[in-house]
Amino acid sequence: MKKVLQNDQKMAKIIFAVLIILAFVAILPIYHYALAIRDTGWGYGYFSNYYSYGYAYSSDSPSAPSSFSCSSPTASTIACTWTAPTTSRDGQSLNNLSSYEVYYSTSAGVSSSGTLGGSPTLAYATVSGLSPSTAYYLTVYAIDDNGNRGVAATEVSVTTLASGGGAGGGSGTVPVAQPKAGETTVSPTAGGMATATTSEGATLSVSVPAGAVTTAATITVSPAAASSAAAPGAGYFMVGESIFQITSTGSTTFSKELTLTFSYTNAQLSTLGLDESSLKVYWYDTTKSAWVALTTTVNTANNTLTATVSHLTNFAVMGQRAATTVADLDGQLLRTKLNSAVYYVAKGSTVRQVFPDAATYFSWFTDFSGVKEVSTTEIAKYTLGKNMTYKPGSLIKITSVPKVYLVGSPNTIGWVVDEVTFKRLGYSFSNVHDVAVSYFGDYIQGANVQ
Repeated sequence: MKKVLQNDQKMAKIIFAVLIILAFVAILPIYHYALAIRDTGWGYGYFSNYYSYGYAYSSDSPSAPSSFSCSSPTASTIACTWTAPTTSRDGQSLNNLSSYEVYYSTSAGVSSSGTLGGSPTLAYATVSGLSPSTAYYLTVYAIDDNGNRGVAATEVSVTTLASGGGAGGGSGTVPVAQPKAGETTVSPTAGGMATATTSEGATLSVSVPAGAVTTAATITVSPAAASSAAAPGAGYFMVGESIFQITSTGSTTFSKELTLTFSYTNAQLSTLGLDESSLKVYWYDTTKSAWVALTTTVNTANNTLTATVSHLTNFAVMGQRAATTVADLDGQLLRTKLNSAVYYVAKGSTVRQVFPDAATYFSWFTDFSGVKEVSTTEIAKYTLGKNMTYKPGSLIKITSVPKVYLVGSPNTIGWVVDEVTFKRLGYSFSNVHDVAVSYFGDYIQGANVQ
């Protein structure tokens, strides 16, 4: 009996070992197939239009940006634009583009060994700090989110203007029309006024009273691209495409306050849906790396803002969107006691639209005070319709796809094509919402935002 049991145990061990071998043989081809998927990027990850699940991988770098063009030089700046690459160097689809690096040099053959002129996240940059009447050679590289630098774009050459010269020269498309600066010379006995105008027609006038300075000085007001400025704080939006830089050849602090008068246009407000009464003038505090609000008088009849300061720095106009209520949507918000989902029902409609996630809901509302609780029988009276989408004016993107879209109405989205526009909308990337692929189909592709 004991011998029979020993034989049975031996046989069980043999069968178990055979099963292990068979299992390994069966799994091996799947393992190699998974490696092939990983190495080719097929199916998931950055080389497809789907989400990465952690094992998709590519160490290849981006191909060169195309249509690289630099133009609109001033005495110290050159504006450049380009088209983002869509493939990696081996021809695979590129979906993990992260940023760019713009380099310049006074010698031909500029590369990454040249001077770094900027690291924008969108396909636009203004290179500053240049010398007047100087020929510069420029190029741009794309960077993926693994930190890989791609191939350099075709080099271009642009000559800056003579000191004090106007806009002109260069070649290619001008992304933003050159604004107009203004200056005034003041003394201890005589004041003055300087006015600058942006490409959108907005202005800033600086009035310096007599006795504000102890020695003669020239005050200069210059518009600058919003892309060169720090982003506003959460919930605040920069008005227009420009900030204003105020400089002085003498003292930058004054014994009497200067009066700043800004003008703005209705188009600038409607683009972002801003509440006109929320507009304020802000100055940039370099010690805190933050925008600080000034006491501001808003004249809605004349579209002007007035504030006073006793120091010089960068200034901008910012505002907030009006808070949304259920009345603004002309409908009602409903939910049941047994389900946390919130539905919107338009006035007179028999269709309920669900907010697919909390982020979508809070793009419209700040709390749940306007939500009405009803029975399951009551909610069932409304047919389930399409999902609610983000509130117009929000920025969204699909995870791992480096394209940011502005939500319009109704349910349309437009691709934000350059960094100037991105900054003008008052956003940093921390304000961009990721939308699941399954929800992205709720939006309709509209015209690009540029």
